[in-house]
Amino acid sequence: MDEVRKAVKLICELEPKPGRPFGEERVQYITPDIYVYRTGDDYTIILNEDGLPRLRIGNYYLNLLRSDTSNVTKEYIKEKLQSAMWLIRSIHQRQRTIYRVMESIIKFQREFFDKGIAYLKPLVLRDVARDINMHESTISRVTTNKWVYTPQGILSMKFFFNSKISQLGGDALGSASVKERIRQIINQESWEKCYSDQEIVKILRAEYGIEIARRTVTKYREGMRILPSSKRKKTQAR
Repeated sequence: MDEVRKAVKLICELEPKPGRPFGEERVQYITPDIYVYRTGDDYTIILNEDGLPRLRIGNYYLNLLRSDTSNVTKEYIKEKLQSAMWLIRSIHQRQRTIYRVMESIIKFQREFFDKGIAYLKPLVLRDVARDINMHESTISRVTTNKWVYTPQGILSMKFFFNSKISQLGGDALGSASVKERIRQIINQESWEKCYSDQEIVKILRAEYGIEIARRTVTKYREGMRILPSSKRKKTQAR
């Protein structure tokens, strides 16, 4: 038992996360602005209004308008009430716009919500703007710094907008979908055979019909912080 106690004491003094002293970056927890839940064969959108203040016009000022106060005071109150009503309507309109944008995104990216990131389609702000009859700049503003809870994880609203990659004999794919396929190819390789970027180009063309340049594969791989094949082989060999 003495040896066990010594061992327990030693274990308690150890650091279970040895990299912790070297990391100064704080974890930032994300609270979604929108929740998308699957309900049967469809999806339900719920806006997160926890941090949104409930604004209303106070009865005190409404009663002042009905009282025998001077016309100057009444005009002043009316002016401020109009400003307040404009602000309240603007907040409600903004929430409604976010809802409509998310509704349109689900329509365009239905396969992503059903099956995952490999099925993300190319989409630009202009597509959604035309769909809901709004200006492209409005779509850009309401999707900036907004996060969505989806069956596929918590994602930025900007995530759903991505460029087009050609596919032989089929519809174009979104760039995020191609990145995911590159990640899958690399995850399935063995340490004895790590694919070069050019070999990944050939696999994408042969297995998925995706036409993509080697430099694009390199850019996507580096963007995902994946090492080149020579360094991956050394790392896996250890």
